[in-house]
Amino acid sequence: MNFRIFAASLLFFLTFGIISYQNQPDFRASSGDRPQIVVFVHGVCGVQYHITNPKQILHFWRDSISNTYYETHVRTLRNDPFFYQNQAIQDLGLHQIESLEAVPGNSPGAMAYVFDQMYSAAGATGKRHYYTFGWNGLHSNKEYYKAGADLFQELEFEVQKYKNSGVEPIITVIGFSQGGNVVLNLGAAHQDLFPDSSLHVHKLVLIGTPFHKATYQYVNDDLFGAVYNIFSGADRVQRIDLLTPSQFACSKKIQADSTFGLPQKLHQVQFKMRRCAKGVIDNPARFALTQNYKNPSIVRGRSKLFTNVSPGHGELWFFGWALRDYRADFLIAPLPAAAFVPFIVYAVDTYTNANNPEHHFVFDLRPEHGRAVISRDTGSTIHLHGIIPTIDPKHLQTIKETVWKYEPEDYNDKTFDERLQLSYEAADQLHYKAA
Repeated sequence: MNFRIFAASLLFFLTFGIISYQNQPDFRASSGDRPQIVVFVHGVCGVQYHITNPKQILHFWRDSISNTYYETHVRTLRNDPFFYQNQAIQDLGLHQIESLEAVPGNSPGAMAYVFDQMYSAAGATGKRHYYTFGWNGLHSNKEYYKAGADLFQELEFEVQKYKNSGVEPIITVIGFSQGGNVVLNLGAAHQDLFPDSSLHVHKLVLIGTPFHKATYQYVNDDLFGAVYNIFSGADRVQRIDLLTPSQFACSKKIQADSTFGLPQKLHQVQFKMRRCAKGVIDNPARFALTQNYKNPSIVRGRSKLFTNVSPGHGELWFFGWALRDYRADFLIAPLPAAAFVPFIVYAVDTYTNANNPEHHFVFDLRPEHGRAVISRDTGSTIHLHGIIPTIDPKHLQTIKETVWKYEPEDYNDKTFDERLQLSYEAADQLHYKAA
């Protein structure tokens, strides 16, 4: 054996192997008896149907979408419950998810059910209350700011009701895509409108957010406790924001510059997911090889026994019946990748002492093993931290089977296109009649 290869392998086993197996940390988290508020905030609605109109693009660039056809059309989409059924979304404003019952079309209940299962599997205690915050879904920095201010007021009012009952809840706010810019504007609302407020968001989670210089600075606001920026290398949408002149190419990470420093409370996390290559899982001997975490190529995911199936933009948030936004053969179908947020947060919190916000953690999920490999990418080297248990594959399969029961009836390409056409007709009447 080549001496250098032998020495490198020996060093790997003596360091990472010992950390992973003999001193694996207890990353499980507990909140005691304090109730938890978890708020889901959706992204923009229907913008993809208006990006080929040059006139409308000018409105986007000028952030002057009021009284445009685009605004009218998105309003018709946003007011049609048919289009709610592929994600955690309800009416405008802050609304508790009242029912987790597995009935067709109850996608908010599906998200709450999945998160509750994942939190429990990750060892979290205390009662959890799930909410959605609905906003108009318009692509506009002005609208993100307005929505952030509305969320601030409604969240403060809701928290006060808990305090009046003698308890102070732990708050987690999760924003997807441009919904991440909405929740970042909680910081703007705090600074501009409610500087004396005692509201505190313990954990802010940003998923697939296209970062705008105007909003990412608010991660520094003391309103926020820990901030988690979760992104996927397979997300082709996040980096493209052709509708905002200053953001032609968005960054997946929040970047420091001469006027902005990254706070230590910021954790940037790349979400990876690997599955066994074709034919491996049905071959006990080969499948056993994929679980040999003393093998560096297995730990690093470089073995040909694996295939990288990291989530795209829609797969981060939507359910498996989201039609064109979700692969039919996605490994964890019908779950969104966001379902693993509880494990990502707890895993990163385990290695907080190793955090450098300019670098990013890598959460490399192996659902078929019920494990994840945690490392940190400095740009030039990869520091391996450990292997943590996630959710048992049999338990995951039960969750997936249950979530399929939430799939809406008569929700297919044909019906979707028909409802979309009706939305155009309604928008035509509203917009041109008013004009």
